[in-house]
Amino acid sequence: MNKKIPIVSIIIATYNRAEFIDTTLDSILNQTYFNYEVIIVDDGGDDNTREVLETYLKDSRLKFFKRPKEYPKGCPGSRNFGLSKAQGEFIWFFDDDDIAHPDLLENCITELKNIKNDFCRFERTVFYDFEKIEFEEPTNLKIENISKKDLKQLIIGELPFNSCQVIWRKASLGKEHFRGDIIYADDWEFYSRLLAMGLKGVSIDKILLFARKHPGSATHKYKSGNKKILNSVILANFSVIDLVVEENLMDSQLFKFFYRKALFFNSYPIVKHLIEKSDLNFINRIKFKIGFYAYPAILPIFKIKSKLKCS
Repeated sequence: MNKKIPIVSIIIATYNRAEFIDTTLDSILNQTYFNYEVIIVDDGGDDNTREVLETYLKDSRLKFFKRPKEYPKGCPGSRNFGLSKAQGEFIWFFDDDDIAHPDLLENCITELKNIKNDFCRFERTVFYDFEKIEFEEPTNLKIENISKKDLKQLIIGELPFNSCQVIWRKASLGKEHFRGDIIYADDWEFYSRLLAMGLKGVSIDKILLFARKHPGSATHKYKSGNKKILNSVILANFSVIDLVVEENLMDSQLFKFFYRKALFFNSYPIVKHLIEKSDLNFINRIKFKIGFYAYPAILPIFKIKSKLKCS
């Protein structure tokens, strides 16, 4: 008897998340759609994740691997390894601390049965208390088409493409992978590349994903000043700026978007790269360079003006 090939490959990169991964897997096992495999890739953690998984691994759909050394340490490397093991027609990169709506897969696979769709996106929200999550019945779903014309909205965040927020057709990815040297903003950089390739899909206007926020999350590590993450942000911005230039999309809005990110991250390398890649005259080049270094001094003035407007 031939083994049934899964339709969806769910790839979970994990690192010391024993306290959360059980509820994450429960949300997958509670899906109303059942034809999937779960590829769990341990990124070298040292907690009791493997012990927590013992009961779950009795389900033949769940598989556990250690990230091989030839794949760079970090979530992107672990995801790329998981992708090499995936058998499914569709790929879902899922975080080890998030929660999926029970109808998520069923709704997405319905849309992905249309061979014209390379991906299916859906809405997400964040949560801090698992006990307060409420799953609404996803009825009267509004479906919108997404294509390369929406690339700018993806980049500036008006149309978020977070890592777990999209299910992809594996064949549509081709040979594209996450960059192993970008461990934060890796999904933003990777998914921008994919949309720029001309992939087309749909977006379901319904919250189907719940992203957990806690002290161990990547967002929290970034805010704490983790240097590896900050360097990753710089590399991701370099890549996306280059992409915008290649696609002839750079305009005043996108320039301001990247410039403000540089100010936010206090990163002169981003400013330097942005200026070098943009069609600016000499005066504007000097203006934006000076503006970067003057920003810390004038920021308190902006804050005071903002408070006065609100009062």
